[in-house]
Amino acid sequence: MTPSGEMMMKQTLLETVLEQLGTYLPDPTEDGTLEDDRVMSLIYPSPDAAGNAEKFDLVRKNLLQELEDEARGPAGMRDRIRSIVTSLDQSDLPPGGFAVFTNGEDTNYFALQQRPYPRMRLGGAALALPVLADAHLSSRFWLAILDVEQPRLFHVSDGYLHDKTPSEVQTLTSTMEQYHPMDAVVFHSSGSVRRSGAPAKFHALGTATEDLRKDEITRVLAAFGRQVGDIVTGSDPLVLAGGPSRIGHFRESFSHQNLLEHDLKAAGEGLELDGLLKDAADVVEEHLRETSRKTLEDVDPSSALRSAAEIVPAAIQGRVDTVLIHPDHCGFLQGDDERLKLGEDPDPRFAERSKAVAYALRNGARLMITREHTGDGPLATTRF
Repeated sequence: MTPSGEMMMKQTLLETVLEQLGTYLPDPTEDGTLEDDRVMSLIYPSPDAAGNAEKFDLVRKNLLQELEDEARGPAGMRDRIRSIVTSLDQSDLPPGGFAVFTNGEDTNYFALQQRPYPRMRLGGAALALPVLADAHLSSRFWLAILDVEQPRLFHVSDGYLHDKTPSEVQTLTSTMEQYHPMDAVVFHSSGSVRRSGAPAKFHALGTATEDLRKDEITRVLAAFGRQVGDIVTGSDPLVLAGGPSRIGHFRESFSHQNLLEHDLKAAGEGLELDGLLKDAADVVEEHLRETSRKTLEDVDPSSALRSAAEIVPAAIQGRVDTVLIHPDHCGFLQGDDERLKLGEDPDPRFAERSKAVAYALRNGARLMITREHTGDGPLATTRF
């Protein structure tokens, strides 16, 4: 089993998930079709069983009973999924739910933030849509706090904070101490004529000290920028937080493809982490909305593929450029729905829709989850 876990930062979460799903999205046959019964999928929401061990045990028991049913799939596949379900502890449950895919040889487990509709299915490909949509909807970004006495770098993933600040960072104090401030001090006695017993006085050369301070602030920010550039990879957006002058100095020597134009202007108490995280999340959300708006401007519904049945062949052939899907069609439970039973799938088109999106993304398409143009089903623009 390969747990999804914390992803490497060189990729977006969606790219990492796609890489892990590759085994469960088999290549088509020569005629472009997918063979049946290649992959077994279990998609399941985390039950609301906080502090209720008996409820969780009952849910797990019901799942294990379902996996005893020979009609669900080959024994080897059922055994692999059963071993994962058996090993799950209540404390292991992700916020939304989980997905398990197996082809009888390899098995992968994915933790979900969104609550998926419960499904178990044997088919030609994994029911990957909820996993892909969950990764796409994941809120992930970098936050660099430009405090010259305590520069900090964080990676935020679905509300979970990971401190990525380098173990050694320059600060203004440490940098100033590298120089000799006493060299910039004039010594003289209290009188105009030197005489024995006159108390000594020290006066800092104000202009020189201020110039030194500005130079060292720039030096600190440039050094931190080099460290940030080495750490921040992939395409998760980067938000800067700090005083206007600090941000200005930082941007003079720092350029990065992930850096957003909008900054968080804050200093002093305004650099408190809780407030910055919320404000940064708002900045990233607005950036994503604007990106989606620009993408939608290029979509011509009249020339697009309008159903999963049309999209699947084009997706398998690598002809899909962008695939759009309605948020209500991604396989998630709506509202406070506590559905846990693995009954008959109420959406007979879900498997085909999942296949359309999964193979489109597998072959390089972009995904948009939007209510625009998608009320009747997925829509896809093509490259050729």
